Amino acid sequence: MSLLIRVSLIASSAALRVPSAVPAIHLAAAPVSALRARTFASESTLDDEIKGAIAASKVVVFSKDYCPFCKATKELLDGMGVEYSAIEINLMSNGADYQAALTGISGQRTVPNVYIGGVHLGGNDDTQKAAKSGKLEEMLK
Repeated sequence: MSLLIRVSLIASSAALRVPSAVPAIHLAAAPVSALRARTFASESTLDDEIKGAIAASKVVVFSKDYCPFCKATKELLDGMGVEYSAIEINLMSNGADYQAALTGISGQRTVPNVYIGGVHLGGNDDTQKAAKSGKLEEMLK
């Protein structure tokens, strides 16, 4: 059994009229080319910031402070006595943009995203595997 309920709303035309004294709102928009230029400049700035961070430290871990895989990578490095820079993307106001720019540079969308000596190593699995095989030790020399 199906029940159909029909509701009709009736309003007078006066109730539907928009007052004539509504203030006009004017929005000035930048030309599309100016918007695109700003977007590209922002991406370029983030790329430069990320590349600068990679160049500034022997070991860089792009991370999220709540990520268990990031914690495992940092615990491994701590256990080996390795000094590293941890960049906690989720604590940044522009974290999503930062991670998108990092993806463009490394080709890796996930964290941790590990660089050693400016060379992209990979994520936690790659770092753990490199530690077991001795590759990580070699990269740290």
